[in-house]
Amino acid sequence: DLGGLDFARVNPVTGPIWVDGAQPGDTLVVDIDDIAVADWGWTANIPGFGLLASDFPEPYLRLSTVSDGTISFGELSLPAVPMIGTIGLAPAGSEVLAMVPPHRQGGNMDIRHVTGGCRLRLPVAVPGALLSLGDTHAAMGDGEVCGTGVEIGSTVRLRVSVESAAV
Repeated sequence: DLGGLDFARVNPVTGPIWVDGAQPGDTLVVDIDDIAVADWGWTANIPGFGLLASDFPEPYLRLSTVSDGTISFGELSLPAVPMIGTIGLAPAGSEVLAMVPPHRQGGNMDIRHVTGGCRLRLPVAVPGALLSLGDTHAAMGDGEVCGTGVEIGSTVRLRVSVESAAV
């Protein structure tokens, strides 16, 4: 039921992860070592959502399989390039921020280059940084022009370190 999608329930993340020693003003360095994806994913055209919403007004859902680094997308085969769509730290204060758009501490950035081998630096706003991540994709172009990439479950292996603001 793509037409009835509840946007308050999309982009689930895992976290928050407490990072010992992280303090406001520091920088959290996140090295993404690996993203292992599940064996199937989904792609959808969500009515009224995305850059091409007026060109493609009808809902459409496509399931695909992923095996040996290849996505079988109907008659097409695409290389799997797993990436993290949503990653970020807790903002300062008690304000609750929506995942879209991203904010100073990260969020739903959907940058296809946030993949294995990537190093991401995020400004720490609260003690412990409170890192969360999710919304992984088996592949995605430059953004989600029709609402999604190849959405997929995954296991992410990463390393974090703190660059202290203290001199």
